[in-house]
Amino acid sequence: MQPTYRPGERLVIEHIDQDKIRRGDVVLVSAPGRYGDAPVLQRVIGLGGDRMESTNGALRS
Repeated sequence: MQPTYRPGERLVIEHIDQDKIRRGDVVLVSAPGRYGDAPVLQRVIGLGGDRMESTNGALRS
């Protein structure tokens, strides 16, 4: 899989309410203790209440 964003690209970050986040969105999150405590971009693959399963490296809902 190719990265969505590459180093050096400029991004516009917008604060939104948590209830407006949808599957497929890219969000900036903090993960204390990981990634040198720096914020990191992550794609949303599931929301509260979703059930996800990983089989042979493939993720499905």
